[in-house]
Amino acid sequence: MVIQRTILLLMAALAIAVPTLGGDDLVPLSDDFGDAATLPQWKRVYAVEGWGANQLELQDVNATQPGAMVMMPFTSTWYV
Repeated sequence: MVIQRTILLLMAALAIAVPTLGGDDLVPLSDDFGDAATLPQWKRVYAVEGWGANQLELQDVNATQPGAMVMMPFTSTWYV
Protein backbone atom coordinates (compact mmCIF):
# COMPACT_ATOMS: atom_id res chain seq x y z
CA MET A 1 0.00 0.00 0.00
CA VAL A 2 2.83 2.39 0.86
CA ILE A 3 4.61 1.58 -2.41
CA GLN A 4 1.45 2.26 -4.43
CA ARG A 5 0.96 5.59 -2.66
CA THR A 6 4.59 6.52 -3.27
CA ILE A 7 4.27 5.67 -6.96
CA LEU A 8 1.10 7.77 -7.23
CA LEU A 9 2.83 10.71 -5.57
CA LEU A 10 5.80 10.39 -7.93
CA MET A 11 3.49 10.26 -10.94
CA ALA A 12 1.65 13.36 -9.73
CA ALA A 13 4.93 15.21 -9.21
CA LEU A 14 6.10 14.26 -12.71
CA ALA A 15 2.81 15.35 -14.24
CA ILE A 16 3.32 18.78 -12.70
CA ALA A 17 7.05 19.08 -13.40
CA VAL A 18 7.34 17.75 -16.97
CA PRO A 19 5.38 20.50 -18.76
CA THR A 20 7.47 23.18 -17.04
CA LEU A 21 10.83 21.56 -17.80
CA GLY A 22 10.75 22.29 -21.52
CA GLY A 23 9.08 25.67 -21.25
CA ASP A 24 6.16 26.71 -23.41
CA ASP A 25 6.56 24.87 -26.70
CA LEU A 26 3.97 27.14 -28.37
CA VAL A 27 6.01 30.33 -27.98
CA PRO A 28 7.65 29.96 -31.42
CA LEU A 29 4.17 29.74 -32.94
CA SER A 30 3.00 33.00 -31.36
CA ASP A 31 2.86 36.34 -33.16
CA ASP A 32 1.48 39.60 -31.85
CA PHE A 33 1.71 41.10 -35.37
CA GLY A 34 3.75 44.04 -34.13
CA ASP A 35 6.79 43.40 -36.35
CA ALA A 36 6.67 43.12 -40.15
CA ALA A 37 9.82 40.98 -40.04
CA THR A 38 7.70 38.02 -38.81
CA LEU A 39 5.79 37.73 -42.12
CA PRO A 40 8.26 35.23 -43.68
CA GLN A 41 7.56 32.86 -40.77
CA TRP A 42 4.01 32.39 -42.08
CA LYS A 43 3.56 29.66 -44.70
CA ARG A 44 1.17 30.01 -47.61
CA VAL A 45 -0.89 26.91 -48.40
CA TYR A 46 -0.61 27.36 -52.18
CA ALA A 47 3.20 27.30 -51.95
CA VAL A 48 3.45 24.49 -49.40
CA GLU A 49 1.00 22.27 -51.29
CA GLY A 50 2.35 23.24 -54.73
CA TRP A 51 -1.00 24.49 -56.03
CA GLY A 52 0.47 27.38 -58.02
CA ALA A 53 -2.49 29.66 -57.29
CA ASN A 54 -1.72 32.60 -55.05
CA GLN A 55 -5.12 33.70 -53.75
CA LEU A 56 -3.97 36.83 -51.91
CA GLU A 57 -3.45 40.18 -53.58
CA LEU A 58 -2.16 41.64 -50.31
CA GLN A 59 -0.67 40.09 -47.20
CA ASP A 60 1.26 42.12 -44.66
CA VAL A 61 2.01 42.36 -40.97
CA ASN A 62 1.88 45.66 -39.08
CA ALA A 63 1.82 47.74 -42.29
CA THR A 64 -1.76 48.29 -43.50
CA GLN A 65 -3.09 48.09 -39.95
CA PRO A 66 -0.77 48.38 -36.94
CA GLY A 67 -0.68 45.25 -34.79
CA ALA A 68 -2.53 43.09 -37.32
CA MET A 69 -1.99 40.70 -40.21
CA VAL A 70 -3.97 41.85 -43.24
CA MET A 71 -4.91 39.36 -45.97
CA MET A 72 -6.85 40.64 -48.97
CA PRO A 73 -7.89 38.13 -51.64
CA PHE A 74 -7.95 38.89 -55.34
CA THR A 75 -11.38 39.82 -56.65
CA SER A 76 -13.49 36.76 -57.40
CA THR A 77 -17.04 35.92 -58.33
CA TRP A 78 -19.35 33.12 -57.28
CA TYR A 79 -22.47 32.27 -59.22
CA VAL A 80 -24.82 29.37 -59.77
